[in-house]
Amino acid sequence: MDDKLKEIENTVLKERALRLAEPIREEGDRSETTNVLVFRAIGTRYAVNLSCVDAVLRIFDIMPVPGTPRHIPGVIRRRGATTALVSLRFFFFPQTEGLIDEDLAVVVTARRKTFALQVEDVEGVQPLIKSQLRPVPDNYVRAVAPYLMGVTPDGMALLDMDRIVSSEGFGTTRIEGQP
Repeated sequence: MDDKLKEIENTVLKERALRLAEPIREEGDRSETTNVLVFRAIGTRYAVNLSCVDAVLRIFDIMPVPGTPRHIPGVIRRRGATTALVSLRFFFFPQTEGLIDEDLAVVVTARRKTFALQVEDVEGVQPLIKSQLRPVPDNYVRAVAPYLMGVTPDGMALLDMDRIVSSEGFGTTRIEGQP
């Protein structure tokens, strides 16, 4: 499993290097495909745009922080920095009970906020053809639907990280570093 994480991390780093080396595009120049990181959480396949992924890592220790919302079980250490850990299970379904058996984290940055999503498994980087992304069906889980950009024909849900970060109650002043 650690070899798989190293391979994914290398892919993420290579993609980031390629993205940074690209010339600045004109506003009208849009690609038909985008790369996404696919992972499993709450028994569902989710994806996030690779452009917002900083790292994938194994969670060894979670340090609880008093006063944080339930969907933030604590913080993790990565390269000497403290990163808030977000449980999608408790973010989408705050009344959920029980323990979480998710020992992987996808570190993302959205709206200048860096945090880690607690996930069950990481499938890897995949291209996503934008035209295949469908609107969220009306019968999709109501707690999750507002935070999705769309769903692929095979059921993979693309998370809208900006919408998650800007949702009411997402963070706390302690986690966000505000007085």
